Amino acid sequence: MFFQWGFFFFLLNILHSNAANQKMMLVFGKVANIDLSKGTVKSEKNCINDCYKQAKCFVAYMNSNGNCLSFDFDYTKNLTVIETTRSEGLKVAFKINFNLTDCPSYEQLETIVGENDESILWNRTYNGWTFNRCIDDWKVFPRIDSSAVCMQTFNLSEGVSKAKSIEFCEQKGFKLTGVASVAESQWIVGRIITNGANYRGYWIDGERKNRVFGWTDGYTTPLLGNSALVVSNAELSITNLA
Repeated sequence: MFFQWGFFFFLLNILHSNAANQKMMLVFGKVANIDLSKGTVKSEKNCINDCYKQAKCFVAYMNSNGNCLSFDFDYTKNLTVIETTRSEGLKVAFKINFNLTDCPSYEQLETIVGENDESILWNRTYNGWTFNRCIDDWKVFPRIDSSAVCMQTFNLSEGVSKAKSIEFCEQKGFKLTGVASVAESQWIVGRIITNGANYRGYWIDGERKNRVFGWTDGYTTPLLGNSALVVSNAELSITNLA
């Protein structure tokens, strides 16, 4: 199944697949900074269907001349799609997850890249969409507010302070992050186990004031009602600041 979007969506075709919730969304648009003239010549239908059938393909880009380029999730770190008009003859097909039975409104669509624990959302811009994947072997975690974070642990000297950890991250252009889900905290615990019995833990963002624990990284939501840091997932060492 795939949809075409101008000022609205409409159903174009139905594709059969074992991935019942996976569809292709077709838009009038272009992939920024990509020379489509070097693409393989094939029909629009084949360009879309070929991407749909390939597990790692998540975007197909085509024009009215029959040129087609596809992009694999494994090899694409970032991508920007810009909306165009019908007259320009450029189209982009996204692979998305789709649970509705009827043709959706734009607000109902979830434009998600990848599968399972490697799934992250496209970000909607004023004139298109952007996708940024985690670098190297960093771990991506989707968040409930439709954002995603990339996480990595770094082994510093024993007894390093939180202030030094923050400084280390910022010097590399990173940020000491908060934890928003059980999956995130369990991944961190797994990293501790991987480093052996002599490694005690990792610093994370967060402060407890007046017995209330909160995040200061600017993007992690409060822990109220969250089981991310219960005893079964994390052993916290917290200094009460007030």
